[in-house]
Amino acid sequence: MTGTNHENYREQLAPAETGGAAFAEPSDDAGTTVRINPIREGDRTVGHRPGSEDDEVAIWDSDPVKEAVENGALDGATIVKGRGGKNPHYGFDEQVPADSILGRVEEWEYEDGVGPVGKAQLADEGIADRIELDLLDVSGDWLRRLGEYDDDRGGKPVEEVLGLPRVTVVERGASNASIDIEPETAEALGYNPDAPDVQEQHADALTPAPPDGWVDFYDQLTGGDAVAVSGAYYSDGDYYVSIHPEGDALEEPDPSLGEAIATIGPFPADRSEGSITLPLEEPIEQSQTLHAVLREADDGAGAPIEIDGRHVMNGAVVRVADPEDEAEYLADPDVSNKTIGAATGTSPDTPADTTDLPDMGSNDNELQEQLAEVRDERDELEDEKSDLKEQLAEKNSTIEDYEDRIDELEEEVGPIKELFAEIAVGDQPLDPGRIAETHNTEELVEMLAGDVEEDDLTYSEKVKEQLAAPLSPRGQGEEESGPDLGDVDSEQVEQLAGSVLSLNDMQRIHNEDISRREYLQREYDVDPAQYGSESSLRQAIDSTSGGGA
Repeated sequence: MTGTNHENYREQLAPAETGGAAFAEPSDDAGTTVRINPIREGDRTVGHRPGSEDDEVAIWDSDPVKEAVENGALDGATIVKGRGGKNPHYGFDEQVPADSILGRVEEWEYEDGVGPVGKAQLADEGIADRIELDLLDVSGDWLRRLGEYDDDRGGKPVEEVLGLPRVTVVERGASNASIDIEPETAEALGYNPDAPDVQEQHADALTPAPPDGWVDFYDQLTGGDAVAVSGAYYSDGDYYVSIHPEGDALEEPDPSLGEAIATIGPFPADRSEGSITLPLEEPIEQSQTLHAVLREADDGAGAPIEIDGRHVMNGAVVRVADPEDEAEYLADPDVSNKTIGAATGTSPDTPADTTDLPDMGSNDNELQEQLAEVRDERDELEDEKSDLKEQLAEKNSTIEDYEDRIDELEEEVGPIKELFAEIAVGDQPLDPGRIAETHNTEELVEMLAGDVEEDDLTYSEKVKEQLAAPLSPRGQGEEESGPDLGDVDSEQVEQLAGSVLSLNDMQRIHNEDISRREYLQREYDVDPAQYGSESSLRQAIDSTSGGGA
């Protein structure tokens, strides 16, 4: 396996859901030969890693294991005798004593419906006898890579089995001990623990010491008084806390927790996603509520679930879901009530009894049903969302068609407006283009129609009547006083007149309360309605007065 750069981590398996992670039994062969089955086909196991409370469920399908057997990835696995203590496994970088080496499985076969099976000649007849009496079990130390979380199956399928270096003989039912893997060990196997794609898989398996400067950084962050804790838990006889440098600090940390922080240097710490996990010398005696977002949803969607608190009491951990949220799968309500009373976030006066807690897996079927219902509702909402998107697209398309039609009609009406403006202006010194721009079609029709009340006609009928008769341009035969204000825009005329008047003129107009047009007619004998531009009007005023207005 040297030189391989797979995402993987080594793991000793906890008991499988089917009753055991592996088994050994006497072989049909004579002597001390035993038959080893380190994992059963289709087993669901929980990989136990030091300092990790949320172990991942691994699903062992037949294909990756069968492929590993065919490729020889399991060949040469050493059978060793477990040592005494809470952890019967030897570290991967440890030298197993000679008298603890029992044998080796040189070749493996895959039996459909069973799993990988190998035979080993044991050097200890007493061990073989105990296996025959069903007193011993085996626990495999695996190197394997997990795939993505499968919502339907509630775990991560094993995608690739990289090796089985060692199989440890343990007491029946005691195959849930853990193994520490140091970075140099992983590197010696050909895996780079510093590579980003490997670090994620090694996060819970590697236990490096705290990085240089971390202690000073933490002291600076907490001021030496408070500690940011996201979790505390009990595992294999040890007590742990998880610390997030960027988390919300507790104002009064538990004394045991403070001692762990004060002596962080000598302790190994597990770093995972920016958190530091520290072991505690003593359990947290008094209930302590630790507020945080504690874990991701089990459906694999990656959305965090808000938890009201985590309570550590007499070495037992109880997760308490916010009663307003649908996160009951984290703890059975009866368990919560039994352990922490009303779960108000305060410490009860008397430590609760934490013995004989029900198995959290007992509600698995109910949770799977709830998860299936949620997925069905999600699918229905997705379908509705898709339908609404289609309807919106259709409406947008219709709106675009209407807008295109409006543009076409405006282009068609443009020449008609210009024609009406030319007819309305006649031989008057006004700009037809400007009239067409400042008036809509209806206003131009009203200009052309003039007074329709006498003829009892609509504006359109009057214009049709005029267009049917010989055209007589507007303004022909009119009095020299200029066009009627009904024929031209009086506001436009007033604006044109104001552009040539001085402040003195404007003051007189205001005092006399007359229009600007009337003022120019009276003072300069000039009618601004007869002119289409400021320059032509100013020129007319200059010619009559011999100077500017």
